[in-house]
Amino acid sequence: MTRKTITLSLTVDEALVLADAAAKMAASDRASELLDQAELQCLFTLESALERNLPPVLAQRYEHDLKAAKERLRHL
Repeated sequence: MTRKTITLSLTVDEALVLADAAAKMAASDRASELLDQAELQCLFTLESALERNLPPVLAQRYEHDLKAAKERLRHL
């Protein structure tokens, strides 16, 4: 079976915020209650793809960079 793929275009800010949200959702204690196995797998795939394509984020700057990205996106 051939798997069809899609390509998404996101800004770095959008990718950073979405990767963080996906990580929070996947790590949630309720993730397995709220999402079925296929949805969880898709969430992990999305999170992984976002992280692979984001520029390196230094651990000590992560929260600062994430907060700044969220602020910029709120004001679009």
